[in-house]
Amino acid sequence: MTKNSQSVYEHCVSPGSTDLPRISITLRLLSPPPLPQTQAPCTPTSSVPIQSTSNLRVLIPEASGNPPIVTSPSNKLTVYISSSMFRKIDESKMSSQYQKAVVFFYPGATAQTIMKKLQQDPKFLGLNPEHVHKVYMLCGSNNVDKILQVNPSNHSKFINNHQATDKLMTDAKREIYNLIRFILGWAKTAMVNVINLLPRVSACRNVVINHLNSFIYDLSNKTPRVTMIGTESHRALFSHKNGNRKTQFFSNNGSDNVHLTYSGVVRLAKYLKYFAHN
Repeated sequence: MTKNSQSVYEHCVSPGSTDLPRISITLRLLSPPPLPQTQAPCTPTSSVPIQSTSNLRVLIPEASGNPPIVTSPSNKLTVYISSSMFRKIDESKMSSQYQKAVVFFYPGATAQTIMKKLQQDPKFLGLNPEHVHKVYMLCGSNNVDKILQVNPSNHSKFINNHQATDKLMTDAKREIYNLIRFILGWAKTAMVNVINLLPRVSACRNVVINHLNSFIYDLSNKTPRVTMIGTESHRALFSHKNGNRKTQFFSNNGSDNVHLTYSGVVRLAKYLKYFAHN
C-alpha cells in the first residue's frame, strides 16, 4: 500500500479475546489479460485500442518521482537497449552515485538486428557483464512494419494487414525471444526487464502490437529473471483509458509516427529510472 493510500484510509484492529500481536495484511489479485489466438482482421479505418498488458511485478512510482536511497557498489551498471526509443535518453541523468546507466540504441533495427549490433558494438563488448544488475529493453517496434510488410518510413495510419502472414509473426516472436536469451546469457545474474511495445494510431499496427505484447507477457511469466514492464496498466503513460494513444507524446511527422517527442522521452525515462533504483 502506498503512502498516499495510507493517508486516506484508517487502519484498525478488531477487538478480540487475545492479547497477542496482530498483523494487518492487504491482498490484491491481478489477472493476466487473455492472449489472442489468431490475428484479427482490420481495415485502414477500423479502431483497435492497445491492450494494457503488465506483469504482476509492476511497481507504481511515488508522486514525487524521486528514486529511493539504496546501498550498492559504485561499479553497478544498468543497461538500456532499444532501436531508437532510447536515443534521446541522457545516460548522466539516468545514473546516480549508486549505479551507472549505459544506453544502446540502433535506429530502424528489428530485434534480430539489435542483437547483431550489440555483438559488434565495442562499447557493449567493453562492459563487464558481472557488473550489470538490470537491463531494460524496448524491442520489436520495427518488427511491426516488417510483419505488415509496410515501408518503415510510412507513418500513415491508413494501412492494412493484407500482406501479413503467420510466418512473419512467428519470425518476429523468434527474434524477440533470441534477443532476450542472448542478454540472459550475457549478463548471467542481471534482471532483464522488457517494456511493452508502445501504442500506435493505426488499427492494423495495434493488432500486431497486441500479439507481440501478449507473447512477451507470456514469455516473462515462464522465464526466470525476465519481467515485463507495462507502461499502460495503472499508469497509462502513453494511452487513454479507452486504449487510444496520447498523441502529444509522439512525433507529428506522420499520423502514426512511432518516435517519442522530447516530453515523451522524459516521461518514459522518469518511469524507467524509478524501476532502475529499486
